[in-house]
Amino acid sequence: MTSIDELAMRSALADLVDNQPDAPVDRFDGVRRRHARRRRMQAATAAACAALAVAGVGIGVGLRPGHTSVTPAHRDVPSWALPWPEHRSASVPQPVLDGAVRAWRDRMYGEGAPSMYSPRKVIWYVAEPGVQKTQIAVVFEVERDDGDHRLVAGWLNDPANPQSSDNWSLYDVGAPDPHDRNLVISFYLEGADLQEPDNAFLVLTDPSHRTVVPSVPGQVPPVAQLDNGFAILPYGPLRHQLHLALSSGRGPDVPVGVVGLADAPDSQVPALEPPAELVGVPQSRMLSEASGAGDEVGFNESPPAERGRTVIYARCYGGPSLDVTVDSQTSAAVTIPCDDQQHVVDGPALLPGGDKSYEAHSGGPGHSTEITAGTLVAWRVAVVTR
Repeated sequence: MTSIDELAMRSALADLVDNQPDAPVDRFDGVRRRHARRRRMQAATAAACAALAVAGVGIGVGLRPGHTSVTPAHRDVPSWALPWPEHRSASVPQPVLDGAVRAWRDRMYGEGAPSMYSPRKVIWYVAEPGVQKTQIAVVFEVERDDGDHRLVAGWLNDPANPQSSDNWSLYDVGAPDPHDRNLVISFYLEGADLQEPDNAFLVLTDPSHRTVVPSVPGQVPPVAQLDNGFAILPYGPLRHQLHLALSSGRGPDVPVGVVGLADAPDSQVPALEPPAELVGVPQSRMLSEASGAGDEVGFNESPPAERGRTVIYARCYGGPSLDVTVDSQTSAAVTIPCDDQQHVVDGPALLPGGDKSYEAHSGGPGHSTEITAGTLVAWRVAVVTR
């Protein structure tokens, strides 16, 4: 374009706008305001999308059933830790958390243990009241000074005194794989927070899972909602272990095994419902009577003057059988089939002078009754003199 052509074009453009009104005095301010408002809306939309992604809600495309990707929490954790959110009630003060870590160190390794057992890093996942609010459930991971990573889970039975290790019940296992989306941390809560033989259990998992399905043989399984992958659930009496399945609302449920930590067998044992009462037991000749689960030793408090043979009344379920021993005579143990029926069998003769290995409250030996059974065997036993 020549300089003459350029001058002609400028003149023509000037003629076109001669009759136009002046530009508004705030035109450029208005442009800036509209641009800023658009940028704010874009930022808000991006933040909402990020929040939904953190909460495990898919936008457009969700995770496929069985997908192994975890849903990251909105917090930074080390690569060895679970990328899950923290569930901590505002009613749980810091001294409870400090007491849990101290109790773990003292109970697992003893007071005065080498410094390698003191955690250099603690990642918290749960610090929440139990079912009746008289317990506090905790889950956390620690990194010891030697680099070992541990998962610690359990509960505090006396919230008023968290500094005493005796008030804590804790499980200690190796840290799990933080990349396993179907990982579940679960265990039964025991103690003062429940009325026997009721049960309650804690579930902690990837926040993308919306519900958990606990089930036992012969019952229609309930469905329990999870709060960002977490719940403490009451369950009443049990005669079997609880099995769990996870659901994210898409695809089939994912079975994940029984309640409890894989490397802590005691955490997998519920409070079992006692068998039915024994009938026809002569109370006047009673030496001992008890109900429970697993192994137990009981003693009567009468002087060891009782003599003669014994009769055993028993009922049990949950395993093939249990053994009843009187006065520590293991060679004379009586085996009872665990078919949930009452059995009345002859027992061994009492030892003269009682069981010398036991000092009764009266200061002398008493007669002993020992039950040997599997951890999932519930029993009711009475021993009387003939």
